[in-house]
Amino acid sequence: MKKIFLAIQIFMVILLAGCGRIEERPPQIVKISAGGYHSAVLLDDGSVIAWGDNIDVRRVIANEFSDVIDIAVGRYNTVLLKRDGTVVTLGDTTYGQADTPECLGKIKQIDVGNIFTAVLDENGRVTTWGTDGEFRVPENLESLSKIAAGGNHMLALQENGKLIGWGKDTFGECSVPKGLGNIKDFKTEAGATIVLKEDGTVVTWGISYLEKSDVSRNLKDVIAVDAGRGFVVALKSDGTVVAWGDNDNMQCDIPEGLKDVVSIAAGDEHVIALKKDGTLVAWGGNNVGQCDIPEIFRSKE
Repeated sequence: MKKIFLAIQIFMVILLAGCGRIEERPPQIVKISAGGYHSAVLLDDGSVIAWGDNIDVRRVIANEFSDVIDIAVGRYNTVLLKRDGTVVTLGDTTYGQADTPECLGKIKQIDVGNIFTAVLDENGRVTTWGTDGEFRVPENLESLSKIAAGGNHMLALQENGKLIGWGKDTFGECSVPKGLGNIKDFKTEAGATIVLKEDGTVVTWGISYLEKSDVSRNLKDVIAVDAGRGFVVALKSDGTVVAWGDNDNMQCDIPEGLKDVVSIAAGDEHVIALKKDGTLVAWGGNNVGQCDIPEIFRSKE
């Protein structure tokens, strides 16, 4: 695995009228994503910055990063969704997870599992590529509104509001509880699934700790969720963050005083948070630099 630091079109320069002085416009982050061994952010100019460790992203040409509107980071690869509905994949292609099929429809959502990539098109159909033996898409599965890719499994929300799952179910990650409704969002990873309901409460399942956790039952006012390997993280409306589950790399130990958070992303064993002032905070496993925030996004405090 090779160390990467993709920094493409980070700055826009502005020529100040009357003085001829050039200033740098700080990039504005619009999306954050975390995977197994690297993290990435999407900027408001449609460019991407990534850091950590990954396998062979050199084949991706800079021009392919223009007009990006969404990113998804997995364990070994990253997927970019462009404004025209096309997809760019980069990273390790050992199992074909970075080999985008031809003749995809117009894509509206992307996600990345352990060693597979998943996309949802505008007609509500899901397509996957990579190693799909245990999470092959069920036949005649259509009318989907949202998807989430896990380690070796997937979840999908049907237009009728029903959540379904398929694939490797070692810890019950894709065994959806009966009667679950009013779903606003959902995330899943190996050993952990979390659902955010419309009323700001959450439901979790997977490893036994998540099933029995009082945190899940008592949490309120949640506005965003994500799942890592055996743990989950939630963002509350007051800008604070809560995490629970597997904590081997202190990924559930929220930095003291963390507040004003507007977005969260969970990797396998780390978490990154975007604050209201545009800075990033990261914690958890950092064996290959996945928590080493680029200086331009670090808090000056």
